Amino acid sequence: MSEQHPPGTPAEGPDPFDELLKGLVEEPAAPQPVAPEPSVPSSADVPTVAFTPVETPPVVPPSVEQSPVTAPPLEEPTVAFAPPAASDAPTTAFPEPIPAAGTPSSGLAPTVVMPGSLDPTAATTVLAGGAGGGLPPSEPPRDGGFRDWDPRRKALFIALIAAAGVLLIALIVLLVVVLGGSGKDPGPTPSPTRTSATPTPTPTRTAATPTPTPTPTVKPAVQSFTANSNTAVCADTGAETNVTMRFSWNVVGNPTQIAIASAPNAIDAIANPFQNNLPATATDFQMPFACSNAQLTYSLTAAGPDGQHYSGVVTVVRQYTPPAPTNPTITQFTVERLDSNVCDPDDPTVTPFPRIRVVWATKDATAVEIPELPGSEQLSGSSELDYDCAVEGMVFSITATGASGTTPATGTTSILRPVA
Repeated sequence: MSEQHPPGTPAEGPDPFDELLKGLVEEPAAPQPVAPEPSVPSSADVPTVAFTPVETPPVVPPSVEQSPVTAPPLEEPTVAFAPPAASDAPTTAFPEPIPAAGTPSSGLAPTVVMPGSLDPTAATTVLAGGAGGGLPPSEPPRDGGFRDWDPRRKALFIALIAAAGVLLIALIVLLVVVLGGSGKDPGPTPSPTRTSATPTPTPTRTAATPTPTPTPTVKPAVQSFTANSNTAVCADTGAETNVTMRFSWNVVGNPTQIAIASAPNAIDAIANPFQNNLPATATDFQMPFACSNAQLTYSLTAAGPDGQHYSGVVTVVRQYTPPAPTNPTITQFTVERLDSNVCDPDDPTVTPFPRIRVVWATKDATAVEIPELPGSEQLSGSSELDYDCAVEGMVFSITATGASGTTPATGTTSILRPVA
């Protein structure tokens, strides 16, 4: 039987894998081929057993996994090979020529195609006369190139190259980790010097200083602004009549300036202040209300860091209530002697007569009447006269009249006759 070659092995030319291993393993020198001697065919050269085609496994690329395929049993020849007669045998054995790859020959064994093969043309051809294997007839050998290697050898060679690459990458990563771990190149080793032992100070634990939270920026605002009353009670509407009002406020947002003012309508108090640079909080701030105004609007304005002005307003309305009428009163009403003269008891007509004076004063009166003193209409005053020596004593009366609806006030005074 002829020697069989695995599928994919070139039929001729040097094997690259064998050349790679020549330097590692010394192989014994192959025996030199000996020229065949002529022989006479005999009955022993006639094959006694029918030729059975050899099953060849299909070629599977390394990257494709394929389950093993079992070839169906080949049928045995139905006719045994008949050896030629001795008379027909040649006197000299003629070496049977080996046909070129891809050339059909009637003496070649049949091409066996394995079931389940990836490529139907990838079959093993068994050549007559001991030649066999090789590439399919459609792809002749390429002088032993890498593409003509056995797939198993090619896979092994690729695996070795990949393993070498992985080891090289691992070595580079290890060097980077070792040399780059310290973050700097190792410096020269310092020479050892003798030093005295120094006690290591005990570390002192210090409290961490908290980071201050930034204060959010708040725009100024007049949170509250009120008056003790929204009504100013005026006794009259004269311009010189004022009523005192009291105000309270609270301003938030870190204002840069606060002012207050009053006007018939709301105004910017910072532009025309009654008083400026006020505190952010007040509880009893006094301002006048002029009763000549029917109403006044009080404005409290705060300026912010952004230059904007924010105001609060309070409106106060005048309430005119005339005072209740007051009854007149007599504050003074007297009579007194002015000299030392006296009356003559026997003749009351003897002169000189003693001189006397009447004095009076009133309040809230509109008119004064003293009947004993004609022409004395003054609300307050005095009058001199002679005493009437004909009478024992003189009596004076006064009446003070007030506004409508009031009760007049009355009073009396008297003096006795001056005698020695």
